[in-house]
Amino acid sequence: MTVIPDLQFYKGNDKVSIKKDNSLFIIRIICTAACMLMILYAFVYEKNNADETQKVGVMRFFNEGEDDQEKLPDETPVPAGDKKEGKTETGNKQETENRQETGFSEKLKSGSVNGVLIRLAGENTVTLRYMNEDRTYSISNAQELKDCIGKLCDIEGNEGRLFKITIKDEPVEDYVLRSGVNEMETEKRGMIKFAGDCVYIKKTDKEGQAEYTYIDAPKLNNVRVPVKVYMKDDRACALILEDEPQTKVAVIIRNNDNTSIMHKKLTVSCEGGLVIRGLGSDKENEKKNSIEIAAGESFSKAVIIPADGELKITSMKRCENSSYKGYFIIYNTGDGLVLVNNVPLEDYVAGVLSGEMPKDSGRQALAALAVCARTYALYAMMHPKYEEYGAGVDDSSASQVYRSAPDKAYVQAAEDTKGKVMIYEEKLAGVYYFSTSCGYIAGASPVFGNRNMSYMRSFEQTSGNAVTGEKEEVRDYSKEQDFRKFINSGYKEREYIEKNVKWFRWKCAIPLSDIEKRHNGSKDEKNVGKIKSIKVLKRDRSGLALSLEVTGDKKKIVIEGQGKIRKYLAPAGCEIEAGIGDNIKTVKSLKLLPSAFCYIDIKKDKAVITGGGYGHGAGLSQNGAIMLSKAGFGYEDILRFYYKGIALTQVGELVKPAS
Repeated sequence: MTVIPDLQFYKGNDKVSIKKDNSLFIIRIICTAACMLMILYAFVYEKNNADETQKVGVMRFFNEGEDDQEKLPDETPVPAGDKKEGKTETGNKQETENRQETGFSEKLKSGSVNGVLIRLAGENTVTLRYMNEDRTYSISNAQELKDCIGKLCDIEGNEGRLFKITIKDEPVEDYVLRSGVNEMETEKRGMIKFAGDCVYIKKTDKEGQAEYTYIDAPKLNNVRVPVKVYMKDDRACALILEDEPQTKVAVIIRNNDNTSIMHKKLTVSCEGGLVIRGLGSDKENEKKNSIEIAAGESFSKAVIIPADGELKITSMKRCENSSYKGYFIIYNTGDGLVLVNNVPLEDYVAGVLSGEMPKDSGRQALAALAVCARTYALYAMMHPKYEEYGAGVDDSSASQVYRSAPDKAYVQAAEDTKGKVMIYEEKLAGVYYFSTSCGYIAGASPVFGNRNMSYMRSFEQTSGNAVTGEKEEVRDYSKEQDFRKFINSGYKEREYIEKNVKWFRWKCAIPLSDIEKRHNGSKDEKNVGKIKSIKVLKRDRSGLALSLEVTGDKKKIVIEGQGKIRKYLAPAGCEIEAGIGDNIKTVKSLKLLPSAFCYIDIKKDKAVITGGGYGHGAGLSQNGAIMLSKAGFGYEDILRFYYKGIALTQVGELVKPAS
């Protein structure tokens, strides 16, 4: 009797023999004969390649005087390899065609298959999956493969028999930032080319069980997706993608007065107890409900996990009413402690709503802001603001104000829109929002210089435009006299959505001596001396001041950008009258000028500043969304009103097969 040779099983370069069950000899001879006929047929078989195819409130206002959102990075183009077929280079096109195989049966005709998943291993059988087709082979001692379930291998054999199994080396864990047909960019390795027979597998967790589905080459852009990359000859030969982008957000918690990310000491507590790691044997895993950590202690990184319940920061007054889901990571730097809250995405969204909007803003307005907050967070994670700490955002309005979310209204809004984000031309959109408009919304380009965000365009926010879709005349307020008229009385000519909101119009007077003091201690080239005049040099068509000229008895300077203008003219210690008609309220000591939709007059020894709106002025107006919600608009209609041409999709849909 002929003995079937042992199956050669390789784990990396190490060879392991798995003996065959010779009692199945006759059955296997029959199967082998059948397979040989199929192999002969393969020589004449013609393959069919598949085509590759805040801070707001009508009656109250949150976080007055805090900084505005900072500029988001411009969108990065899709890698060069992602081209239309007619424009694809010959070499890339051939690689694309090589990847288009129809399934396990087809690949087996060549005698070898790359990227096969070990799905099950019994006592005498192993089940392999390729292109969502499963095949079970009888081999003795198959239990030796049980530790390899869920791993990828390369095989040699045919439909009835295996000759060799080679377990792939351990993959590199990384994040895909962008992916075309022939290459991708990852966070750690940069640009990586795909091998011609690269396989793509999407991993989904269902009720604690991992499911693996082979997909076509995914086209990703501006979304951070966890991935395991298998490399061969400096090319990716297999990818396993999670079923959705990273769903935890790392948030820097700033210090007590919001001036720095550094803390001198931190006290963290949890009623259900703390699990502490990284502080040394004297504190490791102590059973306590509170811990105090100082910057002078000798550790580099500590992790604090709640045993049960939520975390509190009792050393910070501004956080005394806040509790935090997820866990904390504390980095000990030479300058102090950096506190990072790793929190599930939906809990983060609810926390942003808690910091950015009153709970009685209306369900649809809260839902609209929830989609904005989720989209902003995922976009920011693509280009982490605090990369050395793995954090994309902080908890201030420079990113998004983030607090705990104890009220059901915030949790409900996150739940109502769970996983929904905005995309533009099939890519995740970078979005801004702000408190209150002056009646005119500015585009992203004049406000922040982001030229690739055409969906954030400039338009007048009137009731007529909301109903009819911008059929009213588009006005231009770039000229000084036209803008002054609009601010003083022109707003009465149309029904502006936010006309009755406190910050729709405002006025303040700042002593010139206060502004002059801001030059004290500055370099000589910035010291203008005694101020003679302050005037707007350039405006956007929306009326937004883009550059400011300050003339003194020593010299003249120009201040560029709405953010710097608002900081330079900050009315610290001065009263601001906000509102129109009989509905005027007084506010004191803002850290920034309410907005750069303003004009300046010098009267005696003061700069009298008149303007409208609160915030940078680009994207969704939070008070505008509240008014639209009260008028019966749904959250999707509200979003499409402010972001022209966007579409809504689920986070999981950002990881999808190529079309």
